[in-house]
Amino acid sequence: VGRILTSYHRIQTLASTGSPISKIAARSHSLVDSATCDTRLNRSTRFVSDPLQDRERIAAEAVRVPRESIPRKRQRSDSSPDPDVDNSSTSRSSASLSTPGTNKRTTRQVRQDNNSHSPGMIPKTARSTHDSLYRELRRKLTPTDQKGFIGGYKIGWTTRVFRERIVEHEKGCNFTADIIHVSDHEIENCSRLEKLVHTDLESHCVPIQCDKHKSVHKEWFQVTEEMAVGTVKKWEKFMHRERPYGWNRQLKIVWEYLLETRAPTSLDVRTLAHDARQEHWERIIAPPTTDDYLQAYRVRIQLLLKNLFCNLCDIWLCVQKFFWPISSLIYGMITLVLARNLLAFYAFVFVLVCASIHVMSHVTLSPPKRKSRTPKKMNAVASPLYG
Repeated sequence: VGRILTSYHRIQTLASTGSPISKIAARSHSLVDSATCDTRLNRSTRFVSDPLQDRERIAAEAVRVPRESIPRKRQRSDSSPDPDVDNSSTSRSSASLSTPGTNKRTTRQVRQDNNSHSPGMIPKTARSTHDSLYRELRRKLTPTDQKGFIGGYKIGWTTRVFRERIVEHEKGCNFTADIIHVSDHEIENCSRLEKLVHTDLESHCVPIQCDKHKSVHKEWFQVTEEMAVGTVKKWEKFMHRERPYGWNRQLKIVWEYLLETRAPTSLDVRTLAHDARQEHWERIIAPPTTDDYLQAYRVRIQLLLKNLFCNLCDIWLCVQKFFWPISSLIYGMITLVLARNLLAFYAFVFVLVCASIHVMSHVTLSPPKRKSRTPKKMNAVASPLYG
């Protein structure tokens, strides 16, 4: 019994903390855990880099692996197609024009390759397009609004020979232009006309990314040839026939009146679609009649008389409020002109100072505006989810 107790005591001593046996056991446990982790890591790495021969096992493991953990391939910097990436899976909005040295594409092919809106674009509503046309038409002309021509392969304007502009686009963007319309005469305010056409068709805009210019061309629209030519001719006819801007480069009186009276709010139009908006704008820019001219000038004269009456009323109220300072200044000025001596001059200066003090005492000075301070951002404290 004594020998058994002595052996048991020796075993406990060897297995206690800090003994060689406990250190060896702890080291063996850590080796087992690291081996298990290495096995798991090798398994996940092997899932990515396994050869293509064992496709069934890879597919079975892919079902159990979350999609977020699979690394995505980055796009190559030289814009050349990656041999491992399927080009058909890329977005059409990122399709670019062909680079020099390749076959040139026509305008129709460019429109087919970019027949979808850019993912970051928000579709324009009919009401927003109407408001944009209204603001653009009322805006004062700028020095860039000159005579020029409107083209219809890519809706734009130029003051040069139209063929030069087409050749410049063909060399710069590397495509063959498919011309569908060219204005047959010079048009006044051609830049403003271009902006009106772009705004009218902004719901069909399809921007194209140009790799050579490193920019986005926004003058492309996904519309039929009939719609594009019809829209351009509609605004060409309006700008050439009506000449809506006067000598002061602002909208004429009759067209300011027609924009107000023919607007959807004046006609109680509550809902507006793009087709209805285009028909409505055809009625807005229709030629004015004689009654329209008479009504427009009658309204303008009434407005001028009303403003003049309001100004006279304000002046009369000021005269009543500051009657004695004004009368004293007038009397002192007449005395100074007639007397022309030093005493009259001193009297006029005294009256002027007293009148100024009286007027300034009735003027309310507005307090200085204080800058609105933005609230300070509070550092968010992350609370523990558990306990």
